[in-house]
Amino acid sequence: MIGIEKFFSSIARNNYLVLCYHGCSYAPDFSINGRHISSKQMEEHLIYFKKNFNIVSLSECFFSLRNGIVPKKKTIALTFDDGYVNNFTTLFPLLKKINIPATFFIISQSLVDDNFINWPDILDIIKSYSGTKTLEIGDEKFKLNGNFFSNKLSLSASDYIKKMGSDRDAILRDIMNKCGFAKIIPRANREYYKMINKEQLKQISENALIEIGSHSHSHYNLGNVNNELAKEELIQSKKIIEEVIQKEVETIAYPDGSYTNETKRISEEAGYKNLVAVSYQCTDDLQDKRILPRLTISNTTTFESNMIQVNLGFGKRGF
Repeated sequence: MIGIEKFFSSIARNNYLVLCYHGCSYAPDFSINGRHISSKQMEEHLIYFKKNFNIVSLSECFFSLRNGIVPKKKTIALTFDDGYVNNFTTLFPLLKKINIPATFFIISQSLVDDNFINWPDILDIIKSYSGTKTLEIGDEKFKLNGNFFSNKLSLSASDYIKKMGSDRDAILRDIMNKCGFAKIIPRANREYYKMINKEQLKQISENALIEIGSHSHSHYNLGNVNNELAKEELIQSKKIIEEVIQKEVETIAYPDGSYTNETKRISEEAGYKNLVAVSYQCTDDLQDKRILPRLTISNTTTFESNMIQVNLGFGKRGF
């Protein structure tokens, strides 16, 4: 009897779910990267959500968490990471059309550097356009086999770079120079790597449907870097975004869901009230009302498969 009570208690409690997307493109090319969902499927998602769930802002989810509010209907919040320009050109019109709120998490370096390209996109551009078969990162070699991978380390180049600290950017510049990045970038489709600019972000932020949060300044995995760099990333991003949108930035979505208890502490000291993960990483997260997990939506599978995962997600990532 106790087991049954716990089971139904768990179902009743998991009435909220936060979803995580990235880019939204008219014609995604998964041979380049898998970070962009098609606008056709995105519209199907939004219509399905509107019909089957209550859709609220992320800030309302945090308010409900902290005040013990349990809705009668399954409730979701939509979030979009990185700040690709197609969030402005393709996604934003869909959200307005169907009248659905969302939160955009912005890598703030894109707002001060028009040429900024997020480091995972740099790797994908090199993979797709340079003809390079081997990446040399320090003493390690990563051979192209679908993605750049080291059999010696049993690790992809992407996962290797995620673990880096402040030396990352110098290493990336060296990789780009060796691969002739300046010559190949004109061949790459801008829709897959171009980030939002100040004017576009300001326009989005003025719409009542949209909340803006930080995704750090330059997309370091904050749980892997030292406290000084994490603090700099958090403070700088908040300041830059607030100057653009003229509103307080209250929420940070940790890049790659990477954080520690120290990261949470530093985030709160930097002025963030709401912290967003992927899966919980710390033993006290379930009781910590500052932080919420998210369900990452696949860009490369079918609409039906994604909706099955969303419905199951209340049990996996719901609260």
